Amino acid sequence: MSLAQNQLIGYIPRSIGSLVSLQELDLGFNNLQGDIPNGIGKLDMLQVLGLEHNNLQGDIPEGIGKLDMLQELYLDHNNLQGSIPEQIGNLKSLKILFLDTNMFSSQIPSTIFNISGLQEIDFSWNNLSGGIPSNICHGLPNLQALDLQANKLFGAIPSDWTQCKELKELQLGDNFFTDDDATHTHSRLH
Repeated sequence: MSLAQNQLIGYIPRSIGSLVSLQELDLGFNNLQGDIPNGIGKLDMLQVLGLEHNNLQGDIPEGIGKLDMLQELYLDHNNLQGSIPEQIGNLKSLKILFLDTNMFSSQIPSTIFNISGLQEIDFSWNNLSGGIPSNICHGLPNLQALDLQANKLFGAIPSDWTQCKELKELQLGDNFFTDDDATHTHSRLH
């Protein structure tokens, strides 16, 4: 079901969870508001969820972590806030994860760095804190693009990216990373 790029207003209906055979739900590029209904976690067959470029608010429901077949998750360009749920790390089929341009203010759950099939991650333009695991490529060997710019991340930038053999794009600018000797410099790595 694709209703993207219309002028839809209002809320995502709570009854959306009854469409249990749905494989793709694309409501992106509209003017939807309110929260993401918990019922989305009942869409067991869902492979693509696109809710990007709306005015959605609130938290990501933990039920999203039950979508075992989900391959692409687009929640970018909304007003979502709070923590990124650890349950997203349960999505072992996930290849694309875009949460950029929201108001998330937690640390990035470590479980996300173990989804071995992930190819693209964009968490830019949030208020995320914490660091990047030094062995990030060990858990993400298929990573092609990682965008973490414009957050409040800190600590050392991993020095070994050799296991990320597919990596083509790495954006870490506008954070508070330091080099290995822990000098407090503002990183401008792009």
